[in-house]
Amino acid sequence: FFEVRPIDGLLLKANFGIDRNYQKLKQYLPTTTLYGQRENGAASIAQGDNSDYLMELTANYTKQVGDHNFNALVGHSYQLFTYEMFSGKSNDFITDGFLYNNLGAGNAKRPTVGSSATKSRMASFFGRLNYTFKDRYLLTATLRADGSSNFASGERWGFFPSVAAGWRFTEEEFLAPLRNVLSNGKLRLSYGETGNSNVGDKAYSYYKVGNNNIFGNSMINGVYLSQLGNNVLTWETAREWNVGLDLGFFDERISMNFDWYWKTTRDLLLDATLPQTTGFFSAMKNIGKV
Repeated sequence: FFEVRPIDGLLLKANFGIDRNYQKLKQYLPTTTLYGQRENGAASIAQGDNSDYLMELTANYTKQVGDHNFNALVGHSYQLFTYEMFSGKSNDFITDGFLYNNLGAGNAKRPTVGSSATKSRMASFFGRLNYTFKDRYLLTATLRADGSSNFASGERWGFFPSVAAGWRFTEEEFLAPLRNVLSNGKLRLSYGETGNSNVGDKAYSYYKVGNNNIFGNSMINGVYLSQLGNNVLTWETAREWNVGLDLGFFDERISMNFDWYWKTTRDLLLDATLPQTTGFFSAMKNIGKV
């Protein structure tokens, strides 16, 4: 990350990260094993490369005017997820000596080879404003705009606001005589919305190539619809109200927290049953609430 303070109270920060996961599996079952004897030796190699790239840019400004304290933050983040996979498999080897290092030496009638790749992106714009007065009245407001490539064009963006207020009533003068006993007292009220886009690629229809056509004695590759997408899928949204009370006694030797909340999740991302005449058992939809 990089930080710079161009003026007093303003912090500009750029954060970059990468999370990389690479796996490779190599396997050979020799003729001395039950399965290997049946296949006259079986070899396979599979590898996967999973990467997560992250960029975050933020500007944070802090200002104090008398008893008033302000803190404002705006930012942008972008995240890219990629995955690549390759696999190969063969059998019927003349010797166990090659192990998995020479798949081409197998005499399999139909050696297996496969590969795939996926890519998804998440972008966000966000802002937050904090205000306190005499360290006893507190207000926080935030707004997020999140976009996900998991949804089709026109449905990718969701907007999620939140606001919270707090009152440290133990800072009030009329409670000063009780501070030896009641060391902390805070009343909280908040409302917020959050989104869920964790549906993978269910918004899109996919076609697969498979060996599902026989002409004469030959197996010919064909194309078929393997996933029925829903291009009107959108964000699942959770809305929550919360009221809380924090109490501390005898210099925080005893503390208590009381919370009441009401949370409603709408447009749930769930698999819905389809008529079998469609050729599919289910498809992802926004249905119901909790």
